[in-house]
Amino acid sequence: MSTNIKYNVISKYNHENNIEKNIFKLLTRKQRKEIRIFESYLFEQERAQNTIRSYIAGVTKFFIGYKEINKTNLILYKKYLIENYSPQTVNIRISAINYYLSLKQMDHYKLKHIPLPKYHFTEGIMSFPEYKTLCDYLKEHNLRYYFIVRFLGSTGARISELVKFTIQDLEKGYAECHSKGKFRRINIPQSLINESREFFQNHKKELFLNRYGAPISARGIAHNLKIYAEKCGIRKDVVHPHNFRHFFAIQFLKKNNNIALLADLLGHSNVNMTALYLRLSHSEQREAINNAVNW
Repeated sequence: MSTNIKYNVISKYNHENNIEKNIFKLLTRKQRKEIRIFESYLFEQERAQNTIRSYIAGVTKFFIGYKEINKTNLILYKKYLIENYSPQTVNIRISAINYYLSLKQMDHYKLKHIPLPKYHFTEGIMSFPEYKTLCDYLKEHNLRYYFIVRFLGSTGARISELVKFTIQDLEKGYAECHSKGKFRRINIPQSLINESREFFQNHKKELFLNRYGAPISARGIAHNLKIYAEKCGIRKDVVHPHNFRHFFAIQFLKKNNNIALLADLLGHSNVNMTALYLRLSHSEQREAINNAVNW
């Protein structure tokens, strides 16, 4: 791979995560070389940046604990993951190891994923009153974050996509983003364009800038949203940037029950994933049964 186009995720991974950087330093020279080969392999497989970073973390942690790749060590690592991480994280780490085993042509060592517990997909998603409370607070105290929240909640964009929105996208009424190996068009509601045009009128390129005038980072947005959630008195765990994508999906279905259209808007290749938004939360189930059962 040309060094001019080398996608050096490890350097970003180390720079952004001091703890993980210290862990990476514990690897032997041979292990570091293996990680860099793995990085290049993931890049050539067109994996997303966040996926590459996550898979590098998973394989690095395996290398720290186990010097040899064999079935016994892999099973012990899986046992360690199950005892220390959530089921979702366990499966992400297993996927990372399995991807590395594919690279090494050691498919016979691959681990089985663990079954995920059934849960209500819509639990823990921001309610409309919480969204309104956050917007009202930000509109008064921080217009930049007000429009970040409005764009996240009104477009269904991933945070990695939103930070790339430009003034040209606002003028066109849509952004074309490359995510998860494919291009998709993200429409911006006309009402939001009209409301935000004055705020963005002096922007030359990216819509969302930090206080120094540079493009804002996804990590910076996530950090500050928790601060603003606490200040306006709503749950901090519902303001994770990706949660606004879920919020958008649920609000859209309440107004337009066209699930095929929503799948297209969200960039889902499988409508079954989109159908999860139709499930009621536990509190909504209780309300529904209390209203229905009158015998």
